Amino acid sequence: MSYNINGVKRIDLEHWRVSLHKPVRVYQQQEDDFHVTRPNLCRFKNAIGIIFQSTADSHSTARDHRHICISEDQGSSWQLAVKNADVNNYSLISLENGTVVTMPSESRKICDDEKGFYGPRSEIFWDGEKLDIKHDKCTVRMPKELMRPLKDKFLSGGESIGRQDKPFGDIWGTIQVLKDGRWICPGSGCYADEERNPDDDPETPCRNMGIFHNYLLTSGDEGHTWNWLCDIASPNDISGGTHEGTTETHFYEFEDRWRCIFRTNGLVYNKPLHYCDSFDLGITWTKPVPLSKHYYVSNYYNSPWEADTRAPLIKNVDGQIDPRGLIMPDGTTVLTTGRPGSDIYLAGGTGTDFFKIDIVAHHNSLYPDNLLNTNSFRDRFPGNKNFYPNTGHTDVLLLDNNKLIFTYDRIPDGWRHSGSWKHKNTAFTAPDEIYSVIVEIEPK
Repeated sequence: MSYNINGVKRIDLEHWRVSLHKPVRVYQQQEDDFHVTRPNLCRFKNAIGIIFQSTADSHSTARDHRHICISEDQGSSWQLAVKNADVNNYSLISLENGTVVTMPSESRKICDDEKGFYGPRSEIFWDGEKLDIKHDKCTVRMPKELMRPLKDKFLSGGESIGRQDKPFGDIWGTIQVLKDGRWICPGSGCYADEERNPDDDPETPCRNMGIFHNYLLTSGDEGHTWNWLCDIASPNDISGGTHEGTTETHFYEFEDRWRCIFRTNGLVYNKPLHYCDSFDLGITWTKPVPLSKHYYVSNYYNSPWEADTRAPLIKNVDGQIDPRGLIMPDGTTVLTTGRPGSDIYLAGGTGTDFFKIDIVAHHNSLYPDNLLNTNSFRDRFPGNKNFYPNTGHTDVLLLDNNKLIFTYDRIPDGWRHSGSWKHKNTAFTAPDEIYSVIVEIEPK
């Protein structure tokens, strides 16, 4: 690992030579911001965008709040284009005409027959000076009735009562285009007849929540209507069970198979990402396999990793949440994930032997006063089991044949916001930040 005269770090991995440019601060929390986290990348005409969350995390939130930053120089510098826009960023697609289309999140509502949900579909366009945002409607149709929050039951350890019109079902993940032209996107949810966590569950934010399973949705009309295609994996498919279920999924379309990588737990009881494959376009799926040789045996984030003898010796994917990724033109598979860390992993094609690009170490070497994901921060809040100074939510976008841009957040106080279920009546002591970094990857 070495730096050249331009400050670019060179890393030699087993099959790749990687060049890491200096991370760029995209945005720093302002006094009128409540929270800035969870960035996702998109491509406008002659510009790149980062859309990120600007609210606390709450099931009772009634609308989407997002800031949008724009770069017109391939990520070298950024400008704030709009604050608190009524758009989502967890599921989006960048169209060839420069329009970015996003699907609803907090603003979704359950359908009258409860077999699906609907919400605003947003189209965002950058004209070089300002953003134009238009809204219409998207509807998601599911095969069975969806679960709702229980009436008069508290969620998140007493923080709020979940909205009765908001189902336990979502669209979450990168929207992609299948070879047949349909859009495909993951999601996760619970059917009304499935299991629910009790109101005294030890994993506080999961109290009265459904135990989710993931699924794939397809659309033939550019996201106005989504139809359930298949379920991917259930909580019962995960060895040892899972309080959260199978959620936060990234979909890969390889030549000979579909692959889904997904979260299985990332709050208190920690589990690694899992993956499964389909060789018949989603009709059947292989049994989920852990994407790590490790797992946490304790319910504390700062517990040591210990070997999981049940898992195959697959290398090095430490992150547990919100996988994102892409397949590069040369066939290299890119996976990004976090918690712990906010890092990039590379594999050859459908291989599951992943190699880590350590973004945390790179960030910390260049920003010693704005460290990311270190134990010293946890020591400031010894009573917080769930502490990490970032959410672990990341994203990646292909800029050129061998060039990527990667984004991540830094939240120095962790998931610690005023009135939250983790720390009541507390305020920020340091500002949240969003970063991006250019990564060049060349096969050896």
